[in-house]
Amino acid sequence: MGKKLAILTLALVVVSSAGAVRAAELAHRWSFNGDLKDSIAGADATIVDLGTSNVTLSETQATMAGGGKDTSDYIDLPDRILSSLGDSATIEVWATQNAIQNWSRIWDFGSSTTHNVFMSWTVATTLTNDRVEWVGPNGTVTLDGTNAPYTLGTEFHIVFTFEPGAITWYSAPAGATDLGPAQGTLKTTNVLSGLQDTNAWIGRSQWGDNTASASFNEFRLWKGVLTEDEREKLHDQGPDTIDASIAAKPVPANRASDQSRDLIMSWTPGENATAHNVYLGTSFAEVSAAGTDSPLAVSVGQSANSFDPGRLVFGQTYYWRIDEVVGGSVAKGNVWSFEVEPYSYPIAGVTATASSFSKDMGPEKAVNGSGLVGDLHSTVSADSWLTAKGAAGPAWIQFAFDSVRKLDKALVWNSNQALEGILGFGAKDVTVEYSTDGATWTALGDFEFAQGTASSDYAANTTVDFAGVPAQYVKMTINSNWGGLLPQYGLSEVRFYSVPVVAREPQPAPDAT
Repeated sequence: MGKKLAILTLALVVVSSAGAVRAAELAHRWSFNGDLKDSIAGADATIVDLGTSNVTLSETQATMAGGGKDTSDYIDLPDRILSSLGDSATIEVWATQNAIQNWSRIWDFGSSTTHNVFMSWTVATTLTNDRVEWVGPNGTVTLDGTNAPYTLGTEFHIVFTFEPGAITWYSAPAGATDLGPAQGTLKTTNVLSGLQDTNAWIGRSQWGDNTASASFNEFRLWKGVLTEDEREKLHDQGPDTIDASIAAKPVPANRASDQSRDLIMSWTPGENATAHNVYLGTSFAEVSAAGTDSPLAVSVGQSANSFDPGRLVFGQTYYWRIDEVVGGSVAKGNVWSFEVEPYSYPIAGVTATASSFSKDMGPEKAVNGSGLVGDLHSTVSADSWLTAKGAAGPAWIQFAFDSVRKLDKALVWNSNQALEGILGFGAKDVTVEYSTDGATWTALGDFEFAQGTASSDYAANTTVDFAGVPAQYVKMTINSNWGGLLPQYGLSEVRFYSVPVVAREPQPAPDAT
C-alpha cells in the first residue's frame, strides 16, 4: 500500500430522486502498511489476540493465519463504523484467500447471528461457492455462488454497495483488465443506517465459523456509492493508490513471485505525466526514501513507461518505485515488489524405497511432506522414516524421480523424534550416489548430516550440493547415526531441487484467445 494519500475525495455523480448531486467521499482507509491506522478519519483498527493463529503485519498487508474461531486472531474495526455512513455506502477490499477455512468471512458487520451482513470466501469448505447475506429486522436475503471461486493465492478486488432498496457487489482478480459488471444484486428493505454493527469484523464470522486464512492489502469505506467509471478507475490504479496522478498497474504485479530474471518492468502512467523517475533496489525502506541523487534512481526523466533492469539475481526480491513528473512537480509513487524466479525448483512426485522400515514409519514419510508446516518439522515419530529394529545393514534409502533431472541440491531434515538427543537415530555419516537408470551408480561423495534438534520447529540443517548432475535416482547409504548405540537410522524429510532445462510458462499461454 502507498503510505500517503494524495487525495481524500473522489467526486462521483450520484443523482437522488430529487435531482440533487452529492459526492461519494472516502470515509475510512486501512492500508495495513505495518500498522492498523485509518489514514482518513483516525478510526484505527485493532488486532484481537485469541491464540496461536496470529494476525501478522508486513510493510504492505495484514495476514490472518485463520482457523478455529476461538483461537484465531482477527481484525476489529470501531463499532458502528459502517452504519454511521448512512443508507448509501461502499465497501472496497483488496484481499487474498490463502487457504480454505470453513465458512470463513471476507467481512462481517452486525451484532449476532440474527442481525448481520456479510460476504464469505466459501460456502462451508467449497472453494467453488460463496455467500452474500443480510439478516436484518426487515427479513433475510441470501445469494450463493456469485463470486466464486476466489482462487487461492490470488488477490481480488471486491466492491460492495449499499443503497436504499438494494445491495450490489462486484469482484475480479486484481490483475484483471476490468472489475466488470455486477456479480450479484439483492433487493432488500433493510437499511444500512439501521444496522447494529457493534461487531465490525474483518475475516471473522458472527457465527461459530472458522476465521479466514487471508491477506488484506487494503480496506476502504466510502460514504456514497461508487459509479461504474470510478470503480473501473480504482481497479486500474490498483490497491496502492486512489490518486490518478500516480503510476499504477505495475508489471510485474505487486508482490508477484517466480518472475523471469530477464523481465521488462512497465506501468500505467499517472494522468498528465510528462516523464518518469525509476527507482530499483533490494530494500523497501531504501527504495521508499530514495531521491534522484540516489544510486537507486536507475532512470531519471525517461519518457517511456517501461524499463529494462538487465539480468536480475535468482531468488532475489526487488522493490521499485515510479515517480511521475507532472509539469514542474513530482508525484511520488508507491513502492512495489516482485520476486525473481529461483535457480531451481522442488521436484514433485518423488517416491522412496528403503532397506527396511518400522511400523507406520515407511520411506514415503521422507518425501511426502508429513510433519512439515511452513518448512518446519514436527517431533511426531510417524512423520518420518526409521529402519526396522534388528534389520541387516547397510541401511539405505533410495529416491526416484519421474525423469532424468538436472539436480541442484537436496535439503535434509534429519530424524527429529522428541528423544533424538538421547537415542540419536538421525543419520550421521552418509554416502550419496546417483544414477540415470537405477543400475549404474556414481558416487557423489560422503557427507555428515547435521543432527535433528528434537524441537517442533526444526528447519532443514543439511544441504547436499549435486552441482547440476543428471539423475533419475539417488541413493543414500547410512554408515552411522548420531547416537552410536542402537543400530536404527532415520530421516524426517528430504527435498530435492532441479534446474529447469526446457522452456516453461509460455506467454501467451497455450490455447489463449
